[in-house]
Amino acid sequence: MCQANQCMFSRRMTQRYLRFALMKKGLNLRQVSEYRIMYDSNSHPESKDHCNAGGADGNVRLWSLSTKSCNSVLRSSSSSGGVATNAILNVDIRNKFILGCGSDRSCRIWSLETERLLHKFTGHSGKIYTGKFSPDCKIVATGSTDRKVMIWDLESGHRLRSLSCGSTCNSLDINEDGTLLVTGHQDNRIRLWDLRANVQQIKVVQVHTGQVTSTSFSSDGHSILTNSMDNSLCVFNDINTMVASHYLKHNEFRTRSVWSRSCFSPTAKYAAAGSIDGAVYIWDVMAEKVEKVLRSHTSTVTGMAWSKPGNRLATCDQTGFVVMWK
Repeated sequence: MCQANQCMFSRRMTQRYLRFALMKKGLNLRQVSEYRIMYDSNSHPESKDHCNAGGADGNVRLWSLSTKSCNSVLRSSSSSGGVATNAILNVDIRNKFILGCGSDRSCRIWSLETERLLHKFTGHSGKIYTGKFSPDCKIVATGSTDRKVMIWDLESGHRLRSLSCGSTCNSLDINEDGTLLVTGHQDNRIRLWDLRANVQQIKVVQVHTGQVTSTSFSSDGHSILTNSMDNSLCVFNDINTMVASHYLKHNEFRTRSVWSRSCFSPTAKYAAAGSIDGAVYIWDVMAEKVEKVLRSHTSTVTGMAWSKPGNRLATCDQTGFVVMWK
């Protein structure tokens, strides 16, 4: 077991203690963007354990993990003759807000308190693959197949900036103090942006030989984790230089989806990513070795998130199954 000031991950994390389907048959699940223990009684007084997921029916569902039931359905109202025309490709949750990025080139923001649609951001000319709130919930960043990243004001709903990237943006993340944005692209590159004052690109690096499918900051904002279709993860511990510190690989690990996400454990001691065969790989970052391979999924694992205490891991696959590990 890790030390008290480290994450609570154990090498014995092999127990699958919860598995259930988030979507009815025929509706593919894209991602569980955030699994977290929610203590906000105003949002969810009936339960503390929740996850959220966006699906091909254009809706975002909030699930109680304790009851394995859907508590809320946030609807995109994008349909034609009762048939959904918008698939939710990415979801994010922060404080009392939740966003869903759509294949209809828009990003929707809902209130978790009222479950009402607050904003619908339009301006991209391609599918929106990724979106993220800033930690203070003042801005939202979205990335699209139109090769642009856009910055939005959450309160007014107005677009603040449009950033040209030169390549489809598959993933993005904002660090904890809201000053840096990292984006991962179809051209195998990672771009780092300064969000202060005039937003500007400060670094472009290429360490992968395949599309970058996932980019995420560690919880302290000091490190960046990336995942790629070259079947490797990369860790950057020095954001100033963006020189790769660690490469994480395994002979059987394969990434084939642009929605394949990876994540740090809360202390960044471990990194997790899902493979095309349904296996979940957990690496010790410093040792650059696989600590555990978790098996339960039967299709490509696309989304995952660690609980803040670090003792639980949620993973989901493209057929709509979520597995909780402890």
